[in-house]
Amino acid sequence: MKKINAEQWPITILFGVIFGFICIAAPTATQAQENTNVTEPVEQPPEAPKIIPLQVEAGEDQNAVVGRNVLFDASNSTVAENAEVKYIWDFGDGTYGNNVEATHIYTRPGVFRVRLTVTTPNESSEDSLIVSVEESLIVLITDRSIEEAEVKKLYEYGLTQDVLIVNVRDESGDSSFIVTQNLTKKLLSSQNDLKQAEIIITKTASNNGLNALAELAQAFHDQNSEINWKQKTILAITKSKSSTARIAQSTFNLLKPARIILTNEEALFPALSAGTTDKILASIQTTGIDYTIINEYSQRALEKLSPLNSMSYLLNFLINQGLEQQKLLLILMLPVIATIISIARQIIGIKAFGLYIPSIIALTFVVTSIKFGLIIFIILFVTGTLTRIVAKKLRLLYLPRMAIVLTIVSLSILGMFVVAALMNKSGFFTISIFPILIMTILTERFVESQIEKGTRTAIKLTSESLVLSIISYYIVTWEKLQNTILAYPEVILLAIVLNLILGRFTGLRLTEYLRFLNLIKHERNVPPQQHSGNE
Repeated sequence: MKKINAEQWPITILFGVIFGFICIAAPTATQAQENTNVTEPVEQPPEAPKIIPLQVEAGEDQNAVVGRNVLFDASNSTVAENAEVKYIWDFGDGTYGNNVEATHIYTRPGVFRVRLTVTTPNESSEDSLIVSVEESLIVLITDRSIEEAEVKKLYEYGLTQDVLIVNVRDESGDSSFIVTQNLTKKLLSSQNDLKQAEIIITKTASNNGLNALAELAQAFHDQNSEINWKQKTILAITKSKSSTARIAQSTFNLLKPARIILTNEEALFPALSAGTTDKILASIQTTGIDYTIINEYSQRALEKLSPLNSMSYLLNFLINQGLEQQKLLLILMLPVIATIISIARQIIGIKAFGLYIPSIIALTFVVTSIKFGLIIFIILFVTGTLTRIVAKKLRLLYLPRMAIVLTIVSLSILGMFVVAALMNKSGFFTISIFPILIMTILTERFVESQIEKGTRTAIKLTSESLVLSIISYYIVTWEKLQNTILAYPEVILLAIVLNLILGRFTGLRLTEYLRFLNLIKHERNVPPQQHSGNE
């Protein structure tokens, strides 16, 4: 080892001190730099404020009555946040308003264009709507049973009497069940017109208008609607006042209007001339038109329970508790359908798929309408059959095979909804999903019959079931039958009596008569010598 002389000691000591300082200070500086990076966040530049374009929404066109408040609402307009906004309403009659929500009373009839102008410091925009004003307003509930030309004639006549007619109409032409649902939805969206109308007229097939009002009562009960029904008169145009009376009574018990008047078409123009609930009865009476009034006094016949009106009493109780009349009708129609199929089997000799499947298909047609019901039935049957043929080649066990069939059938249902959406067939979307699911489950029965009895026999049974379902559909949707069953539900008990008689029937069925008739004709055509020879 080399020795350090005396002259090199100062330099050595100096380098040692510097090296030691570096060793001590370097980790500390590194740690300080790391701490600085952690604790001191990097400042981000402020985000530029979002620019929201001004969009003005004045609302939908409205109908109004002279002397009553009309509400205008601009709250659906889109404006920038924290912007200074000015709202100016021009009501079209020389008066103005300047709030987001504004009320106005028109003092004369007419058609007014209301303009809303919304202004901010940077821009301005406007929107408009039409307000039709008359001395009085009447809501007219119709379906395809009344022609549009007749509705237009009533509308024009109403204008000559200073009466504005608002037509709530269903154009679907489907079953009563669907028409009633559609009318109820449209009435819900016409609450402003219902509030202003003192007279509500129903002119529909199968009492669809009264049934829709009954369902509307339950919907209004759930929504706590503020419509004052005590000041309103419901005028029901019907061909059978006696059978409609009990349905009208149930509707009255739910809505509690001033009265329900059952009459014929001749009362339409006198009702339009009256315009208000105070004048309508006198206007009809002066013309000598026959009518029936439904009110709190007309229900006394049902207030006392007796064996003859026990079911009527029960139905009124259920309806008053909120059960829809259309649901009750479906329940009451099931014994009718079952009896029709029983007659077809015992008297005619049509086998079909027993009793349950044709009954369910018939009820499905009632709920979905015959048009959509047949489309769904055919698609399900064809899809199930084709899927079974393909699945058979895979040599699968029964349950996995049926699971595949039901999966493909479900996808075909989804495809029907897609096609309906592409074709703008919105009526298809109003169908309840439960009848579709029931028919989907019935696909298993169709496929099972093909496996057990062969395709030809299965097609025959399916065709017979379809024919019975269609016949049952047209019978149970017959307006007079529906009115009778709803008015006098006790007649359903006759189905038990009729089936007791059918249960003891031991004669030949019609198909057997036809078969023996062919045999008799064949025997008659055989020469006598051939008979003796055979003997």
